Amino acid sequence: MAIGKRCAPEAEANEPPDPDLRVLMRKKANYARRDDRIELRWIDGVLAATEPARGIFAAADRQHAVRVFLDLLDKTMREGQFVSHSVHAGNYAPRLFAKRPEKEGRNRADFERAMQALFAADKIKVGERRGPDRKFYQILQRREP
Repeated sequence: MAIGKRCAPEAEANEPPDPDLRVLMRKKANYARRDDRIELRWIDGVLAATEPARGIFAAADRQHAVRVFLDLLDKTMREGQFVSHSVHAGNYAPRLFAKRPEKEGRNRADFERAMQALFAADKIKVGERRGPDRKFYQILQRREP
């Protein structure tokens, strides 16, 4: 694959070309499909794909999000912060995790998918904890192995 002078995508009629958009193309290949294209955007000094990953890269991406979710769940619990599985809660885990500095490039949608995958794999559960007001609150926690 090559990036060169002619790798900027064609602009729509009557619109200026996007200076940050590039296209990575495979022109010739003996054992791969020809003319594969990947759109890239220049963001903060890095070329990033504009489309989500596919195939084995998507699986690796999902596994990374799951690992980061579990790491952040453990870290917040050690800090005494408890998170919820409920989207309506103020301490909704994916929303809070997406604001953390240790999020490793993940966003809320990534954490929501990771949380659902962890529920499906029976690795996390909704537990209870007694608050300072002596009421019981539902919290998200790891399931015992």
